[in-house]
Amino acid sequence: MAKKTNSKDTVKIKRGAQEKTISKAQWDLMKKEKATYGWMLASEVPDDVKTVEQQMELSQVQDLTKKLEAANSEKAELQKTVEAQEATIEDLTKKLEAANTADSKGADDKAPAKKADSGKK
Repeated sequence: MAKKTNSKDTVKIKRGAQEKTISKAQWDLMKKEKATYGWMLASEVPDDVKTVEQQMELSQVQDLTKKLEAANSEKAELQKTVEAQEATIEDLTKKLEAANTADSKGADDKAPAKKADSGKK
């Protein structure tokens, strides 16, 4: 059965924007073996580091928001272009069909009438 741990037995560690809770024994072992891999106790992270991280995250969010707005604007412009091209294609298709219809009627009118062949030469 899993042993419940007190909050005294756990520590919060932080690396960049990541934060997790681990056992104090595990943290002590990581420090002893010098295998913290950039993790620090959350309580030991200086406030100015937290603020810088938050500013960096905010800057990234703002950059991504600008990129998203630009992409949406470009998408709207492309959609308008597509709609205009579809209308042009539809118009040209109608004109082509009308021209083909007129040509086929004109060809019937211009076709020489076949003379009845009596079979005599």
